[in-house]
Amino acid sequence: MQGIKKHQMNRKRLQINLNQLFKKMLAYHSLLFFLSCSYNNQIDFNVENQTIITPKGDGIDNLSISNDSLIETYIFTLKDIYGEPPKCIKLSHIDDSYKIYLNGLPFKGENKTFKLKRNSSYTIEKFGGGASAFSLKIWTNEESQVYKSE
Repeated sequence: MQGIKKHQMNRKRLQINLNQLFKKMLAYHSLLFFLSCSYNNQIDFNVENQTIITPKGDGIDNLSISNDSLIETYIFTLKDIYGEPPKCIKLSHIDDSYKIYLNGLPFKGENKTFKLKRNSSYTIEKFGGGASAFSLKIWTNEESQVYKSE
């Protein structure tokens, strides 16, 4: 009889421990889900300032700008030595904290010489950080200035 009672008590303890473990795992996974959802790749374009911005406050660490008519894609990646990524990128003066690649090869010019082609449309995409990518379209005029975004 005593062996059966001892077995039932051990089984009850095991069940309690498993319930506690399950609750801890559920809390851990909920926290991971919350943290992964908190990063946002949303971007906007401020036509007046000619600036790519992140309205949610997350910095811009990875960005691509693809010409819709040509086989031309620029990739901007934040250099490792910089801490917090900038929350905006001014197209007339790309910060030196970024490495720029053109079609997979290092950009030959300096960051400040980067310029979009005139009378073109581009797709800008912010990616990385465990969140899904976000893209928007922009159009340039005769002076290579962005006049429209959506």
